[in-house]
Amino acid sequence: MQNSSGAVERNFETMADTTEFAQQRMTTASENLKIAIGDQLNPALEKVYSVGADAFTWATDFVNENPWLVKAITATTVGIGTRGGSNPRGQRREYCRRGARRT
Repeated sequence: MQNSSGAVERNFETMADTTEFAQQRMTTASENLKIAIGDQLNPALEKVYSVGADAFTWATDFVNENPWLVKAITATTVGIGTRGGSNPRGQRREYCRRGARRT
């Protein structure tokens, strides 16, 4: 029986001395780390998701209850975007070396 125990030990040492075994050992350690990190992060992520869902629900309710305000904000945004991209005098804008704009 003692000889078989020695043979098992030698076989394990031979197997443990391979690149494949080292890779598997590292993979297992990496997976264990992922699980440990996930266990620590899950409670915080659950809170973030809950707060996010509440915020989206509030925003949806607000939009449904105030369609006139959403239309006004949209019109203002489109107006600013249209005006911001135009050049009312039709002049070419140039920049000097210091970054000050010359018209």
